[in-house]
Parts: sequence; structure tokens; C-alpha cells
Amino acid sequence: MAFVDGAMSSFMAYRNVRQQPARTAATLASTGFAILLVFMQLGFSQTARRAHTLLFEMLDFDLMVTSDRFESLKNVRDFPASRLYQVRAVPGVAAASGLNVEWARWLDPDTETASSCMVVGLDLDSAFVRDPVARRQLEALRRGNCVLVDTLSHPDYGPVIRGRTVRLNAVNVTIAGVFRLGTDFKADGRAWMSNTTFRAVVHQEADRLSMGMVKLQPGAPVGAVRDALTRALPPDVLVFDRETFVRQEQDYYTQVKPIGLFFQAGVVVAFCVGAVILFQVLATDIATRFAEFATMKAIGLTHRFIYAIGFQQALIYGVCSYLPALLLASAIFASVARATRLPIGMDLPLAALVFVLSIAMCAVSSLLALRRVRKADPADLF
Repeated sequence: MAFVDGAMSSFMAYRNVRQQPARTAATLASTGFAILLVFMQLGFSQTARRAHTLLFEMLDFDLMVTSDRFESLKNVRDFPASRLYQVRAVPGVAAASGLNVEWARWLDPDTETASSCMVVGLDLDSAFVRDPVARRQLEALRRGNCVLVDTLSHPDYGPVIRGRTVRLNAVNVTIAGVFRLGTDFKADGRAWMSNTTFRAVVHQEADRLSMGMVKLQPGAPVGAVRDALTRALPPDVLVFDRETFVRQEQDYYTQVKPIGLFFQAGVVVAFCVGAVILFQVLATDIATRFAEFATMKAIGLTHRFIYAIGFQQALIYGVCSYLPALLLASAIFASVARATRLPIGMDLPLAALVFVLSIAMCAVSSLLALRRVRKADPADLF
């Protein structure tokens, strides 16, 4: 019996949707636009999270040592390089390597165009470089004033080709190799170099470091070694495991900085817009069928059956609006990625999250609209 009721309510919901094609088309367009807005806001928010930690996707480490005043890659504070000697003395540590990050001015000598550049200094230990392309080219950086440059840097960088000489903070550097990563919301590109070249470019003191990467011995417990390092090192440094460090860096941009809060507010607004649109459509539809609902109650159909019709009708609108919004959002993301070199694109987690939000939008709007059904009195028919 439950199956029959379910099939009957589904059929009636489908017929209600098809009864007025013009209204249905307008509803699908409006709801699809709201879902597209949710896609855009969530997509840009996730891009902001990932873009600012792309660097760490190319590096291999278990723990990260930072200054106790470290806030984010936008505001790196250095600490004494001698701390890495103390790190290596702690049981469970296999190796430690210095990592420097700063922002420099890239100047294309052919066009005199200036751009921002994230400069990264390394100790050139290949064990700490996860990306195979960059790892194979580390030896080229041992020559003075040589750099690896991201081929996805902004076009203002000019030709990113081996052997070309450019200027970083008024220092001539030679492109010795290339890798492929992408830009973020601050830097137009990235350049890797040895820590010796890094200090020449940004004028950093030789005994200072931005961060320290730590690799553990096989089988060493990450939590235990992290705690041991925290106890062994002076209070001017902090120790994070990889997951915590990356997550905190991402949260800084999406939960602290205005750009992340802006995207989150956009998701809420888009969700409310879609829910209001569906509510108005369903409320109007219920108003025009008030007599029919009263008749259903008069012949003994339950509120549950009538609610099922309204919910499934909203569900049809939501699913049919979601599919074109998904395709359009994928196309927009691809266009933005080509234009900005940002790591933006459609993936399964994003598509699934927006689908769940679309279903929730349908549920909220249908529950609000169907409250009038309880007022449908069979006596109104006479």
C-alpha cells in the first residue's frame, strides 16, 4: 500500500509540474540561477583555500616549524636558523630542511612590466620536494642566481623559458627550469631558488629562516615527535603536523580574511534566494489547487500523502535545475582557470555538496509552502 501511495504521489507531482510549461520553465530558470550562484560562491571559496597552499602540495614533510609569531604565508615571521640543528637532535627526526617564503617584484626586461612574485627558497634537499618535475631540476639551482619559474604565471611575466634573464627585486636571475602549479589571489606567479639566492633577492640575514620542514624516521609517531619537539625547542617557535598546518593556513583565508567571509555570505544569500523562489512557486501552485487538496482530505487521504506530492514537486524542480547549473558552472570554472591561472575547477566533492544544498533548498521551501495544506477544509467545497 505504501508503494502504491508513493507511486501515486510521484505521478501527481510530475503531472503538476507538466501542467503549466511556461511557469515550470520560469521556475527552472530562476532556481537554476540560484544554484549556479551557490556553485560560484563555493567554487571561489574552495579555490581561495587551495590556491594559498598550492606550495605545500609540491613539498614533502611531516612536521613544520614556524616562528611563534607566524600568521600565514602573507605574513611570515622568521626565526633563528639554528633551531633546525636542535630539531635534528630529537629522537624520531630523520631530516630537517629550511624553507623561506617572501614576496618580490618581478620585472620583465622586455616590456618593463612589474608583477608580484612569491619567491621560495630551499635547501635543495630533494627528499623534501614531492613534485617530480621540480625535484629533477633542483641541481640547476646550485648555480648562483638561478630560479625555477611556474609556467602558469601571469602573462605579464613574459616568456617563461629556460635561459631567459629577468629581474627580481632589482637582482638579475636566470630561469634554469620550469614547473607547473598556478597562481593565487596575491601572487601573479612563483619562483623557486636556493636559499643562498633567496637571501640575495630579499636581503634576508643568513642566520634566519621563514619555516623549517621536518621528515620523520619510518614508523615514528607524528604526534609524539611533535610533542617532543615542542618540549625541546625554545618558545620562539611552534611545531605543527602537516595536516594541521595546511588546514590552519586555508582557514586563515576563508574564515579570517574578508574574501573568505564574503564567499560564505554569498552562499547563504544564494541558498535563500533559491528557497524563496521555490516557496513562491509552490505557494502559488497550492493556492490554485486549494479545492483539490480539500477534496483529497474529504476522501480520506492523509496529510503525509499530500505533503509527499508537494515535496516531490519541489524535488523535481531542484534536480532539473541542478543539472544545467552544474554544466554551466563547469564551463565558467574552466574559463576562469584559463584567464586567471587559478586552481579552480569542478570536482566531485563540490558537485555533491551543491546537490545536497539543492535538496535542502527544496525541502525547506516545500515545508514552508505546504503549511497551508493543513488549513484546507473539505467544508470549503460547499
